[in-house]
Amino acid sequence: MRLAFCIDEGVWGFSPINQTDHCNYMVAKSSSTAAFDVLEEKDNRWHIKNLETQSYVPVDWLALDCVDCGKNSGSCSRLGGTCEDRVCTCNPGRMGVHCQCVDPQCQDLGIDERTGKHA
Repeated sequence: MRLAFCIDEGVWGFSPINQTDHCNYMVAKSSSTAAFDVLEEKDNRWHIKNLETQSYVPVDWLALDCVDCGKNSGSCSRLGGTCEDRVCTCNPGRMGVHCQCVDPQCQDLGIDERTGKHA
């Protein structure tokens, strides 16, 4: 994912790194802002794209974290995974950016259309 400012909309957004037209392929975006520093957006509302309706819905929180295990290769292995190409690959039954969670074997994840929250 690539984080960039979309001047046309006045928002910060995440889009697939292989897309040259950042503004039309955002999967998450901030509310409108004049700030050119994304760190000033920490209290601003963020939205994710609903792929069925192609509209954006607000999210309760958005977290950014560097998950490069290459600098700390033990961060995966002590929690149930291995560091491969600077990304944690989790063992069966584990999940998370550092394999820190037990996989609940959840088959479906969606958004509750009534509340706009994950169900």
